Amino acid sequence: MEEAIIEEKADFENIEILSDFANNFLNEIKMPEQQKQEFLMAIDEAITNIVTYAYEEGKQNNIKIILSQKNGHAVAELIDSGKKFDPSKFPEPNLD
Repeated sequence: MEEAIIEEKADFENIEILSDFANNFLNEIKMPEQQKQEFLMAIDEAITNIVTYAYEEGKQNNIKIILSQKNGHAVAELIDSGKKFDPSKFPEPNLD
């Protein structure tokens, strides 16, 4: 199993650093381009949500990303110490 770890401050200026790290890992494991783009979109969205919503202004902490390949699949773990998202506090989205 191949694994890569990065930890950076949860700040907008570090989104590109974290995204590039994930992209480089996916290139190393030779993920097909279409799957890679979808995987990166999900990671970028998660990182952006952490940076935008998890911390109060001026109280950012770190985001740790652990990327691995298990049984032929890429796995991403994003770890932060920010506020937890509670989906029960929001109405169901209208998907129509």
